[in-house]
Amino acid sequence: MFLTILLRLGEAMVNRNFVVLSAAIFTLTACDQISGRHDIVRAGNQTFLINKATGEAKLIDGTTLVAVKALEPTASGEPFKKAKTWPEQSINDLQGVKFKLRTKYRDGAILWIVEAGPFSGDLEKVYKATQPSSVVQPTVMLELYDDEGFKIGEPIEFKIRHGSRTVNSKNEVMELNWSGAQPMTPDTYRSAAFVNTRWYGFK
Repeated sequence: MFLTILLRLGEAMVNRNFVVLSAAIFTLTACDQISGRHDIVRAGNQTFLINKATGEAKLIDGTTLVAVKALEPTASGEPFKKAKTWPEQSINDLQGVKFKLRTKYRDGAILWIVEAGPFSGDLEKVYKATQPSSVVQPTVMLELYDDEGFKIGEPIEFKIRHGSRTVNSKNEVMELNWSGAQPMTPDTYRSAAFVNTRWYGFK
């Protein structure tokens, strides 16, 4: 009887320590995310911690962060050597506006930058008509496909109102831009062949 009580007390202490450790890791991660240095991204059944500055991705495995090793650029790894510029995209709800997508692969993630312009016209109207806190946000999604027409990876999604404004020397807004990173395997990035555009939330 006494031995059973001791075993149960030991088990309770282990469980208590595990909860405390998990809470500490969650708190540190949350604080770090709030500071703007990292993003937590869900991809399928896995969750990743993305360093915004370096693009480095780490898999969140319980209470452990596992580094995602990227394939080193080689003669057969041409897509990794420099950024790729994709054909310009457009949508019906923004007449005359062109979306320019550039991507690069590094540290287990696809890094992306989107620029949209010109700002004057439909893009400016939608931007100014939408509040940052609005529940419904005009949103654009750029989806990557392989050369057989199969969609790969998660869509590159961005909200018009959350874009950063690029101005000229006269302080006139010329275009909007967005950037981000999301987990992707080297083989998946290498197989990307073309982009398709979808959008929602426009009036």
